[in-house]
Amino acid sequence: MLEWVCPRCDRAVDPGWEVCPFCRNAEATGAGSDGAKGPAETQAAPVESAAWDLADRVFRMLMGFVAVAALVYFLAFLWAYYSGNDAWLAWLTRWLFWRRR
Repeated sequence: MLEWVCPRCDRAVDPGWEVCPFCRNAEATGAGSDGAKGPAETQAAPVESAAWDLADRVFRMLMGFVAVAALVYFLAFLWAYYSGNDAWLAWLTRWLFWRRR
């Protein structure tokens, strides 16, 4: 996930922020970093964070699908090679290089 950890309050912050919003709100209200939770720390995360979470989740899902598809293809290719099934081996090879002639 794309996030940055504030060195002052150790909270996850969207990397688009130049200054931690939790520390900035705590300084504006006069609360120190003594560990007391004020109203600034209970605010919701910014909207941009939810968009990055969704993008990260979709990217991971797509990369997982690609990895599983590559593993299945590799196992099918090994099975065809070691079992001597020339028809499957030719089909898998033709499918992999279908643009080349």
